[in-house]
Amino acid sequence: MKTRLGFVSNSSSTSFVIHNMSNEKLTLVDFVESIGRERLAEYLEDFEVGDITYFTIEIMLEEAKKRYEKNPTKYTANPSDKVFWVFGDEQASTLGRVFDYMLRDDGEVDKDNLWFRWYVDEYLR
Repeated sequence: MKTRLGFVSNSSSTSFVIHNMSNEKLTLVDFVESIGRERLAEYLEDFEVGDITYFTIEIMLEEAKKRYEKNPTKYTANPSDKVFWVFGDEQASTLGRVFDYMLRDDGEVDKDNLWFRWYVDEYLR
């Protein structure tokens, strides 16, 4: 049984191309940190999520750390690398639910030497 927490009622996920634009090796954790609290808050406000208790940067960072620890190779991007990461609400994680929608608008972030670009690769249903 699925529980809806504010986004969509059907399962979805999206694969993204994440481009490490920096001169350093960066991880999924770095990517979440670069998005940051302010950008997440703006997104959640725009999306009109009711109870945002489940959608905090702290929870997303913890989930990113767990994903990274399970598969560091998959969630590491060397300088200039383009990696493919999938986020979706069927992953039953805050990180999956938020990034599946938040990142659908191609974007870029350059914060504290963490420089990423991203764009949608494929919508997976």
